Amino acid sequence: MIEVINPGLLLTVQDRGRAGWEHIGVPESGAADPLGRLYANLKVGNDESYPVLETTLTGAEVQFHEATTVAVSGPDALIEVNGEQVPFGEAYELGQGDVLKVGPPADGVRNYIAVAGGIQAPLTLGSASSDLLTGLGPPPLGKGDRLGFANLPTGEGMGAEILPHGKAPHIVISRGPHDELEGGGSASSALREGTWVVSPRSNRVGVRLERKGHIMNHKKLYRLYREEGLSVRRRRGRKRARGSRTPMPVPLRPNDRWSMDFVADTFGASRRLRILANNDDACRENLCLVGDTSISGVRVARELDTLVRLYGKPACIVSDNGTEFTSRAILKWASENRVEWHYIDPGKPQQNAFIESFNGSLRDELLNEELFDSLADARRKLAVWRYDYNNVRPHSSLGNRTPAQARRT
Repeated sequence: MIEVINPGLLLTVQDRGRAGWEHIGVPESGAADPLGRLYANLKVGNDESYPVLETTLTGAEVQFHEATTVAVSGPDALIEVNGEQVPFGEAYELGQGDVLKVGPPADGVRNYIAVAGGIQAPLTLGSASSDLLTGLGPPPLGKGDRLGFANLPTGEGMGAEILPHGKAPHIVISRGPHDELEGGGSASSALREGTWVVSPRSNRVGVRLERKGHIMNHKKLYRLYREEGLSVRRRRGRKRARGSRTPMPVPLRPNDRWSMDFVADTFGASRRLRILANNDDACRENLCLVGDTSISGVRVARELDTLVRLYGKPACIVSDNGTEFTSRAILKWASENRVEWHYIDPGKPQQNAFIESFNGSLRDELLNEELFDSLADARRKLAVWRYDYNNVRPHSSLGNRTPAQARRT
């Protein structure tokens, strides 16, 4: 039995996680440092899948009510047993009532405490990991919480075979096709014998090394770069439809100006839902809320034909530069119907403020409040909300009239 005396900032149970459930919206979760969890288990002879305790930033303090073997892995940290410091990275034989304290990591975030035979924790979708995002698995441990021992089969613990955290690993150098051009491998010798440090310009793609004491003139580097033909063609921005060049008209009566935009959400098992919204800026009436998994430019043109038959042709339509609105189908529709299409400037949603305000109301009042079981369920709830928005809810900007009343008057 393990009793938590001080959980620190965060103390959780972690194992390999819940791989294979992403298709229903369940993240993999598991230990943040899989190697740290693996090393802790191997130290005490556990299978690498056994659950361990994961400490975060400030360490933790636990008491063991049964004799067992314990190991701590991860970044170097101060380890104390009953108040006395013990070497880091070893397996400890603890007796009944012994207290293990793991201090804050010196150069990392998380340490892992493994117990011989594993920790007893309930399985959810085949894993005992605590997932703070979805709430699956056991909750974070607090002061006074107790965990039992799983007493699963164990083998012989490993020690020196495991690379301790913080020790420099070996880097394998592979000879490239131009190595022989150096005539004796002077470049290879410089690579092997030089002192290299990790550059602050490293990123998540890879680690960039810089040779200590070696400074490359930037002009020489640029010349060699060009001579080898390594220049990458500069990617230019995509061409955008210009639309109408006249100023955007002020909406004084219905059909003077329509505004359009897309809103994104999900339904079912995290399936994509796209919603096409079209509003009349003069009377604030929502003309359509079309929900589907995918809406192309051709589909937008088809919906516009339907709206023109119902409400009449608008003088101008305002939208952003999305691919659906700049497609050939939309350009053809605007030309054939003699409708001015005004595109707002990229990165300037405030230029289409009416539809952006409507999108905010739609998200606050419906999308953030409802869960859609299916596409049909989403369309039904969109239709109910649209009726309430147009016919029931008064708008202060319309003198506390509904959009339907504003259109009639």
